[in-house]
Amino acid sequence: MNTTEENGQTFKLRLNLGEVPVYTLFEGEVVVAEGCADSNSKFNVNRIFKPVINSSYSVPRGIYDFDYLKRCQTMQNSKALSMMVGAGPFTTADSLSYDALRDLLELVNRDRPHTLVLLGPFMDVNNQDIKSGDICFSDPKSGSTVFMDFDDLFTQIMTYIKTFFTQNKLTTKLVIVPSAREINHLHPLPQPAYAANLMPKDFEVTLLGNPQTFRVNDITVGVLNADIVKDLCLSMVAKDIKVPKIDVALQSVLEQRTFYPCYPGNPNTPIDWE
Repeated sequence: MNTTEENGQTFKLRLNLGEVPVYTLFEGEVVVAEGCADSNSKFNVNRIFKPVINSSYSVPRGIYDFDYLKRCQTMQNSKALSMMVGAGPFTTADSLSYDALRDLLELVNRDRPHTLVLLGPFMDVNNQDIKSGDICFSDPKSGSTVFMDFDDLFTQIMTYIKTFFTQNKLTTKLVIVPSAREINHLHPLPQPAYAANLMPKDFEVTLLGNPQTFRVNDITVGVLNADIVKDLCLSMVAKDIKVPKIDVALQSVLEQRTFYPCYPGNPNTPIDWE
């Protein structure tokens, strides 16, 4: 256990949890431990207190007044708000066919959600073709082989999405979130949004950072493009719990009030902690 930082210093204590009948803890979790220290530099814990999930959040007055909610109802055609989420990569690890992206867009065309959130990567660093750097395709008009760089391929993918939306007259609002595995967007978390100059002209899209919150009418959504549930489960130590670790991990995100409460985290999830 690390104590809080005071005067630029932290102190580490070894915890004796033998007297605690049920607990779950993970690296980086903020808790209050009640107990006493002994002469062996151990802290004998009797009880562990965790933050309470804030269920009393109130929306600032005036944001969601009657006229605003009426406009939201009109925009939604008096239907419940619908949202679809797709996570990349949108192709197999040994090709750049993007059949999965095409299938996802066909579902969007069928269901017509109000909002579509696409989480990268679109060009996964682990893809075999991306690793080789040999990105080319056969031009159907000339028959010649056309080579492109990573930014060209990314723009090509965005153009395909835009063309699909236009041809099918989709009014779905598109939101795109970057990934730390994007070959042309190698930033640790928190990531900036994808570069707007890589998007095709007149492409109606909302580009978000990672993580970030956004609002769809009267609903506020928080998005993190990282497997925090898996990282928490791998880092977690537990005793005699009656619920799955996944449920505890999801609850911990709300308790700790941060998108990524695990510290130092998974080495495969690059994070700038400064």
